[in-house]
Amino acid sequence: MYSIKSNNTAPLAMICQKADLTVATGCALANIPLIVDDKIFSSLQPGEKISIDTESSNPITLL
Repeated sequence: MYSIKSNNTAPLAMICQKADLTVATGCALANIPLIVDDKIFSSLQPGEKISIDTESSNPITLL
């Protein structure tokens, strides 16, 4: 994660069904927002545009 952040190829955020220690640590070190929610992950469709507010109780908004 930190490597891709250093090369400017990191995602703006990550949404996962489950996150292991490696993913969570990598996101924390690279300052990449990480949302772990199986329900949200399953409802997203390819190409769907979303907005992420990591300080909200409802972090993902469909656009």
